[in-house]
Amino acid sequence: MVILTEGKKHIIIKRDGREEPYNEEKLRKVTNWATGGKSAFTDKLLKDLNIKINNKMKITDLYDALITTAVNNISPLYTEYDEIAEKLYLMKIYKETYGLKKTGEYPDLHTVLTKGVKNGIYDKDFVDSFSHKEIDMLNEMIEPDRDFIFTYKALNTFFTKYCKTIKNKKLELPQITYMVAAMYSFFNDDKKERMQYIKETYDMLSLHKITFATPRIMNSGYKNAQLASCVLNTPADDTWSLNQTDGNVALYSKFSGGIAYDISNIRSSGSKISSFNGTSDGTIPFIKRLEQTVSSFNQQSKRKGSAVVTFPFWHYDVQDMIMLKDAGGTEDTRARKLMYSIRIHNLFKDRVEHDGDITLFDPKETPLLNSTYGKEFEKAYLYYESKSGIRKKVVKAKELLYLILKVRTESGNLYLTFVDNINEQSVLNTYIGASNLCTEVLVPSSPSVLKSEELFLNSRGEYEIHQVRKSGEIGICNLCSINLITWDNMSQKEKVEFSYTLLRGCDNIIESQFYPVKEGEVANKTNRPIGVGVLNYANLLAKKRIKFTDKAAREFTNTLFDDLYYHLYNAACSLAKERGAYSTFKSSKWAHGKTPFHLSIFNHKKFGLKMDNKKWDRLADDIETFGIRFSYVAAIAPTATSGKSISATESIEPIMDLFYMEEGIQNIPTLVANIKENREYYERCWNVPAKTIIELAAIRQKYIDQAQSITLYYVKPESAKALWEDIKYAMSLGIKTLYYMKTPKANFSEEEICESCS
Repeated sequence: MVILTEGKKHIIIKRDGREEPYNEEKLRKVTNWATGGKSAFTDKLLKDLNIKINNKMKITDLYDALITTAVNNISPLYTEYDEIAEKLYLMKIYKETYGLKKTGEYPDLHTVLTKGVKNGIYDKDFVDSFSHKEIDMLNEMIEPDRDFIFTYKALNTFFTKYCKTIKNKKLELPQITYMVAAMYSFFNDDKKERMQYIKETYDMLSLHKITFATPRIMNSGYKNAQLASCVLNTPADDTWSLNQTDGNVALYSKFSGGIAYDISNIRSSGSKISSFNGTSDGTIPFIKRLEQTVSSFNQQSKRKGSAVVTFPFWHYDVQDMIMLKDAGGTEDTRARKLMYSIRIHNLFKDRVEHDGDITLFDPKETPLLNSTYGKEFEKAYLYYESKSGIRKKVVKAKELLYLILKVRTESGNLYLTFVDNINEQSVLNTYIGASNLCTEVLVPSSPSVLKSEELFLNSRGEYEIHQVRKSGEIGICNLCSINLITWDNMSQKEKVEFSYTLLRGCDNIIESQFYPVKEGEVANKTNRPIGVGVLNYANLLAKKRIKFTDKAAREFTNTLFDDLYYHLYNAACSLAKERGAYSTFKSSKWAHGKTPFHLSIFNHKKFGLKMDNKKWDRLADDIETFGIRFSYVAAIAPTATSGKSISATESIEPIMDLFYMEEGIQNIPTLVANIKENREYYERCWNVPAKTIIELAAIRQKYIDQAQSITLYYVKPESAKALWEDIKYAMSLGIKTLYYMKTPKANFSEEEICESCS
């Protein structure tokens, strides 16, 4: 590297290969535009850049160096450099993508769509569903200047992850990506109305009022557009089902779904295999096979696949499964690339509290344990404990608990699934024993059954194999998140229209998206579950001058989520009036005047919270009369990626820090939203007690028909007893699942986060 000195000239290589002397004035002009004419910032950037310039430097490298220089100057004191870096980066992607020489210009939408179809990116039928006149109208709706709403990190995240690519060159600019996602949400809708809804959805996305989960924003418009975030698989205990499920996992992993695998039905090690007069090796080989499948079928070569395995506390192999994430042991006894979740019943809690024993069973011999909850589960469990002639072993309840806490503390992983709370508060009458990869989705899942298989010789003299199978369900769910900052600023009329448009688009994609496996299509079209969550919760609290630990946070949270989900369930009811209720509505608790509000076991009086029972009773009556379009409406996902793309604080989480460096291909400085105005009201996650996070989650849970991705933070856990007290507290308040447990020293990797939900 050569340092520039006065009088020394360097040659810069242009994009077309031409060489010309370095001209600082040209660069000054660009930099001055980015700084808004603030000479102090311009001079600082050019001075810092000087030492990075070398002879025969490519013009693209020169501009990258300028952007990096701006990024390196971002700090809580000089937040202006964030906007400067964003503008410089924007000019870079404009130039490199479509040769645009200034901002405010955009490629014609028709040109982009045609190019995408020609190169096999966009689905031709999707594009052809719009007339030339409609595409011209949609092109006029695009607002290029909304690219300036992004921060640098947000723009970098969005452009890198979501804008579609042709042969390593971007096809889309951000506003095109938003428009395509909006178009895909309504292309199969009524042609007389769809343009209005596309415009509204485009505005919601481009003004950062909402985000779609990664598969939906990334895959909209594609051929074979798989938009579901979460995929729940439950194999039966037979060879055909296990192999079938493995293939299903491969397909959904390939098409960007986050995988959940409920292994609870699989027989234990030592279990007899009657057909071969041998014994089973238990669950571990199938878990390791799952690990290989998910690793082999990555998500469109963009990210490694991710999966969680759920198992019950009473499984004969439970101790071995708990340790699969542990750092010790050999590769033969570990499967560290997967996540794990343990299913816990109230009975387990009671046995721990009374220093009792836990009896472990073989699922093959105890089928009732995988289909019951609450008192019925306890009856079945006591029956199997008393029954002679079945395999079982006894361990101390506290020893099993300490093993769970050890792994959870050391790895951050081993999610907790409180199956009694899930089913007692469920709006469905179908047993649910597992959640998704991020613990917020709780949809039914069941294995298919092979009924017959026959060999035929067709008219061409070719053999065909015809299978008949009774369809099970692969539980899938489409996710999106509402920006609470914008929701808080809406009028009641705006909230009604906003909720309806958002849910109408969610309803449409259930019909239009691609299903890699038919059992997923069966489940999704039968039950029509969606998961509407939130982000920017910490930002909104700070804006309201409320800290997480303030008593006012409880009251505000209750009012906020009461209002939000009332509007969403009301919109789902309105859609049912127009399009009909989902097909199994009559068998649900919805049909009997029960909403999540009515089913909640959370005691609001204990916290001194006021509830508008009459409002929810009226809504329940409407749903009972007219139905509801979706079996589920609400689920709060992590939003780790989609939140970054709009510079929002993640989901319902407290912030990690006011300012930090996110390591990756490049170190990107992150400033928390509105840092100058609200910094004193932000509380770092390490300063928010787990009890506070649990209480706020319990308040929200009263309005949520599925669950929430709830992470608990500990600087240094006081003791196993203290951790257990927090878990018991969560169970007592009606919490359905617990996600990560994070400590500063936990063996936790960002790579483990499921990008499908987020």
